[in-house]
Amino acid sequence: MALFRMLFLCAVLVLLTSKEGMSYEEPENDEGVACTGQYAESFCLNGGTCRYIQSIGEYYCICNGDYTGHRCEKKQV
Repeated sequence: MALFRMLFLCAVLVLLTSKEGMSYEEPENDEGVACTGQYAESFCLNGGTCRYIQSIGEYYCICNGDYTGHRCEKKQV
């Protein structure tokens, strides 16, 4: 019984210290999480909304209106 308990605790520790095991602390959907600091204020252009995808460490923008591009820098025609 003690061996089973020790194996169980080891498995729990592995899950808690792995990236996948910690994902519950960083809720994220398909659109990532809201940017903070200078990124929230200045990363996106033309009224776009900054988002951060934690799993890959990338910023991107959700563009408004007639704009596209990684930072909403291109006007659609």
